[in-house]
Amino acid sequence: MSNMAANKKTSTKKVTKKTSTKKTKTIADNTKKSESKGYGIKSSEKSVLKSKRYIALVFFLIVAGTLYLLRGQYLAALVNGTPITRFSVLKLLEDQSGQQILDQLVNESLIKQAANKQNIEILETDIDKEIDSISKNIESQGQNLNDLLAMQGMTMEDLRERIDTQLTLERLLEDRIGVEKQEVDDYIEKYSDSIPEDMSAEEIEDLAREQLVQKKLQTEITKYLEELQSEANIMYFGAYQVTADTE
Repeated sequence: MSNMAANKKTSTKKVTKKTSTKKTKTIADNTKKSESKGYGIKSSEKSVLKSKRYIALVFFLIVAGTLYLLRGQYLAALVNGTPITRFSVLKLLEDQSGQQILDQLVNESLIKQAANKQNIEILETDIDKEIDSISKNIESQGQNLNDLLAMQGMTMEDLRERIDTQLTLERLLEDRIGVEKQEVDDYIEKYSDSIPEDMSAEEIEDLAREQLVQKKLQTEITKYLEELQSEANIMYFGAYQVTADTE
């Protein structure tokens, strides 16, 4: 009886050991199969890779969408599908007239700085008066101010900026562009043949004074800008440095 119990116990241990070995083998086989299907990548690693691919795709779509929406910012034209960038347009313009435009911007900056030092400020109402005067003069000739601006590639804002600069210079140089009564009389006598007959004496005198002021202003502006440039610390960079050094 004791022998039978001992045999039964031994048999049970063998079965348990066999079953445990079988389970271990099954788990190993399943893991091997899983790794085989996943090219040796574990499940957690596959999830991370999928997430990275998804993020990269989303990022690409966002960038592509942004570039499409902003295509007007970097594209000037498409010729049969071939792009012409704004950079190429700007580069050509810079090569052709870049120095001239830079000189203008430098002068405008010098004028603004000089006006700030002397607390000179041009009011919007002053600019409005000038535009109104220009517009009436143009309309009297059967033309329209906006049409003329468009023909010259200018906007109303461009005109306002030019008038602002002009009025600022007049204020800066008012001590240099004064006109004496004798100068006005000499001008009227010299150009009497070209003065309209329907103008009053006061209108003729105002016209003569204005013409003389503008003539003096153009002469003094050149001198004044040369003075400002000689006193200023202007640094040029890149291709403009070469141009400035050769002047």
